[in-house]
Amino acid sequence: MRDIPTNAVKAVIRNKNDEILFVRRHKKRDGVTNWDLPGGLVEPGEDKTVALNREVSEELGINADIGGHIGTWSFFRPLDGKTVEVENFNATLSSDRLVLSDEHDEAKWFPEKDLSSLALKDLSILDALSHSP
Repeated sequence: MRDIPTNAVKAVIRNKNDEILFVRRHKKRDGVTNWDLPGGLVEPGEDKTVALNREVSEELGINADIGGHIGTWSFFRPLDGKTVEVENFNATLSSDRLVLSDEHDEAKWFPEKDLSSLALKDLSILDALSHSP
């Protein structure tokens, strides 16, 4: 059995209106419909920016230009008893045309002022965003 990586990367992607892109996991996958930043797990030995570009491409169907590191947060996964460390990076998209993977059922831009009322995957996202320019 393959070990599950405990490192993840997320992209803080803003549009020209300073809204942040979130994706919603398809309910059929795990019964949860919380919003999350695009990104995912880093494979063993994989560079974090390469992993983030791979994840954005898989989830949104487009490439991203990965910018600076803006912070790290972590959360505990009770299912396997592991703590996942999530590194957040600013990113810009190469196109506005998104093609969602089967993993998500929606992508949406939200103003930062509305984020506290969203059903977020993890509230630590708000802390990470507070460090984003």
